[in-house]
Amino acid sequence: KGYGESKLGKSKLYEKIAKPIPKFQQGIMVAAGLCEKGVGKLIFVTGTMNSFSYNQTLEFYKEDLEKFGKDLYFQQDNAPCHVGKKSMNFIKNNFANYLDFWPANSPDLSPIEELWSIVEEKLNKYTFKNTEEMAKKLQWVWNRIPKTICKNLINSFDEKIGLIAMDGELVNKSNKFNYSWKNN
Repeated sequence: KGYGESKLGKSKLYEKIAKPIPKFQQGIMVAAGLCEKGVGKLIFVTGTMNSFSYNQTLEFYKEDLEKFGKDLYFQQDNAPCHVGKKSMNFIKNNFANYLDFWPANSPDLSPIEELWSIVEEKLNKYTFKNTEEMAKKLQWVWNRIPKTICKNLINSFDEKIGLIAMDGELVNKSNKFNYSWKNN
């Protein structure tokens, strides 16, 4: 074989190179929120999240606002679909309190990211035949999240933000709160 050729042969190699490879694994995308009073509605999204699908997702948060009250803080990262004009108008018109900016990749600060870690840990105990089965189990787990977990996550967030304000540095996850539910 010469330089640049493989055991597959030129035509087989071309087929492998030319075949599009999905950027992300096939699965489901889920959006949700939490506050001290508990978790909000799970919103299942099929396909890729773009501005259109994100704006549709935001409409579902109206139910959470009715359930928990309009004094909630809205937090999101600065993904392009999140900061579009329509999305920001929705947030400004529906949430009395929202964070204008949130850094990407800051899971050590975000209560929802910590909650997703707990939920993922619970889901990893199961095997699923398909995404529908996984979505049903996710909904089942989500509906059983204790309010105390939500309250602890929100309180730890407030504490971390206070520490950052004092130190100006990122703070690692605090293990001082009881997250025993995640081990059940």
